[in-house]
Amino acid sequence: MASPAQHVAWCPFQTTVFAVAVSLCQASPSDRQHEVQLYTGGALVSRHVTMARVGCLLWTTREPLLLAGQDDGRIAVFRARGERLQLETYLLFHKSPVLCLQESPCAQYVCSIGQDEVLMVWKHQAQVSMSMSQSQQLSEEMMINCLR
Repeated sequence: MASPAQHVAWCPFQTTVFAVAVSLCQASPSDRQHEVQLYTGGALVSRHVTMARVGCLLWTTREPLLLAGQDDGRIAVFRARGERLQLETYLLFHKSPVLCLQESPCAQYVCSIGQDEVLMVWKHQAQVSMSMSQSQQLSEEMMINCLR
């Protein structure tokens, strides 16, 4: 049984496309599966299981990237490819749940705030695609400032 949607974000490129973060109950309430779901015209077209509960979602305006701040401190970066989401990489900026993601008005920077009371400002990169093993290096290269 699905719990109510926890977060929703509209795609800035297509007016009928939005993403929703949900937690699905499995056999017991403590056994949950977390998903980011993609909808087009109100119909579920794609779903991606995440490693932890998603606390916030943000579509970037420069290209069809969906950022999902997770309770494990990671930011999952998905690329919209047609009617599906493809996980590109994880950004490793926080050691606690990511509470908020916001893009700058110029669309060159994104900031994230974690429960660890850290505000990260990082440069939005046009080409994020890398292997998962390179995600720590990517995180370090993108970081502009860290405020505690």
